[in-house]
Parts: sequence; structure tokens; C-alpha cells
Amino acid sequence: MKKLAIIASTLVMSSTVFAGIHTLTTNSTIKSEGYQSEAQALDAGYSIMDELNSESPYTLSQNIQTTNDYLLKNSTKIRDMEVEVEKYSRTRGEVEYRVIVDVDYEYKVRKDRRD
Repeated sequence: MKKLAIIASTLVMSSTVFAGIHTLTTNSTIKSEGYQSEAQALDAGYSIMDELNSESPYTLSQNIQTTNDYLLKNSTKIRDMEVEVEKYSRTRGEVEYRVIVDVDYEYKVRKDRRD
């Protein structure tokens, strides 16, 4: 029985040598619908920023695109955000404004080198 416990603990320790946690950083862009004025678009952008800042790390991991299957969902956090207002037109004489929020964020992933 003692040998079995030693073998089991050795296997657990050796498997953790090959696994690790890595931090990935990336960014995402959120675009809004059209607004009649630049001020309305800018206000919408700040509302998006406020909403993202108030979300938990788990909720952020659900709402922001992450590309890794080994994501540690409670590790997602925002590093930086910027708001930009873009002027555009779909038809002659009608100008609209949309906001673009650039979100830089990081998250941790479990890296398993046994694969």
C-alpha cells in the first residue's frame, strides 16, 4: 500500500511538471450602431467602457472573444480601452456616427505539454 501511495504521488508530481499557466494578451474591437451626433456616439462608447469595467472576470471571459480552449475563466481582465468615433454615410447627405471601442485584455490559459 505504501508503494502504491509513493507511485501515485510521483505520477501527480511528474504530470504537473509538464503543465503550466500562461498569460495571453490580445485585443477586441466593439462597434456600435449609428448615432445622429458625435456626442451621442461618444456617450455610447463610454457606456460600453463602463459596462465592461463593471463585469466580473468570468463574465468578461464569456463576452469577449478568447481563442483558447484551456482558458481559466476567472482570469480575464481588461488592460486598456480606447474610444474612437467614426463618421460614415450610407446615403448621400445623411451622416451618422458610430463608436469603436478597442479593448486590450489578458487571460490565463492552462498549457498542457503532454499533447
